[in-house]
Amino acid sequence: MPGIPEVASCFVNPSSITIGGGSNLTVTLTSPAPSGGITVSIDSDSDGAGETLVNTPDFITFQHGVSAATITLQTQQVDGAATQITFIAHVGNGTRRSAQLNISLAA
Repeated sequence: MPGIPEVASCFVNPSSITIGGGSNLTVTLTSPAPSGGITVSIDSDSDGAGETLVNTPDFITFQHGVSAATITLQTQQVDGAATQITFIAHVGNGTRRSAQLNISLAA
């Protein structure tokens, strides 16, 4: 019986946006989700100075047979400086994969 899949990759596209813009976070697994599915936790450091810069779900559920999922990331219009947000995807205490989103101020 195969083991529980782990996170193979985590990336954002585009990886650089202006504040108020959007991007996509894609997570892939090492193999398709087993019967009953699997939950991948999503951690981020998107809270800056008490303001949430990107609303990110705490997890993504992969249904049976699915090995990749994409969610939309939408930045919030806040005052402040350009920043970089790191997203970390993992299954339980397994391998952690990360991706960075660079956010610049609107021109």
